Amino acid sequence: MIEVEHIAHATPMGAAVTAMQDATDGHWPHWLALVTLLAWASGAAFAAARLFRWE
Repeated sequence: MIEVEHIAHATPMGAAVTAMQDATDGHWPHWLALVTLLAWASGAAFAAARLFRWE
């Protein structure tokens, strides 16, 4: 069964919190958090480019 914590880490805010906690602890952010943020940013940029229209 999927736990809510795993779902929360797949959201942009959950990944950002994980990355910031790692950074404040003096470590590099976990690669999965960075990949999650990159995927969300890429998806949002693609959606914005496809859906935004000047009218």
